Amino acid sequence: MGPEPARTVLVILPNWLGDLVMSAGFLARLSSAARPSRVDVAVPEHLADLASLLPGVTRVHAWRRQDYRGLSGAFRLGRQLRQSGPFATCYCLPRSFRSAVTAFASGAGERVGYRQELRSFLLTRAVRRRSGVHRVIEYLRLVPGTPEAPDLGTNVHVARPEGSAFGELGISPERPAVALNIHSEAQARRMALGKWARVVGALSAGPARSIVLLGS
Repeated sequence: MGPEPARTVLVILPNWLGDLVMSAGFLARLSSAARPSRVDVAVPEHLADLASLLPGVTRVHAWRRQDYRGLSGAFRLGRQLRQSGPFATCYCLPRSFRSAVTAFASGAGERVGYRQELRSFLLTRAVRRRSGVHRVIEYLRLVPGTPEAPDLGTNVHVARPEGSAFGELGISPERPAVALNIHSEAQARRMALGKWARVVGALSAGPARSIVLLGS
């Protein structure tokens, strides 16, 4: 028997920072379990730098929301991604209808995602969601062969980029650093600035470390 054909995989990543971080376990499991020859990911432009540091990612396709509005935009995005294929499988992590349209237009032979918003006909494997499941587990369950209660004891590491911005800030790798993202797009997830000030004060009172505020 000859070698197995190359399996290039496309992953449509979440559109939000927190959800993107929670997809790291999925990408690590995908690389070890499915062993694709290449993993392409599609992600909004403002998250592209972080996506490039996630485990197993080979190529990042960054897209701007203003350029791909509505369902027609989602279809055009999929057609554009198709030019980088062919893709054996497309994993659609967001649960929106428009993300499934992008997956369908990508031309991937297999399209995997959760049943949501009447989009099952756009997927070849529509997985039933379970209530009360953490988002990390929810993403992991899309990888074939993942048990119902996957082991999360393995740490997931994000690669450290060359020329890290921390060095530009004068922060030494030998000195512990704590990064705080005090902003959120969702009002319900924002904490009052006074509480953040107390958090920073408590951290500053401990061992010598650098405090870095992220965002804008």
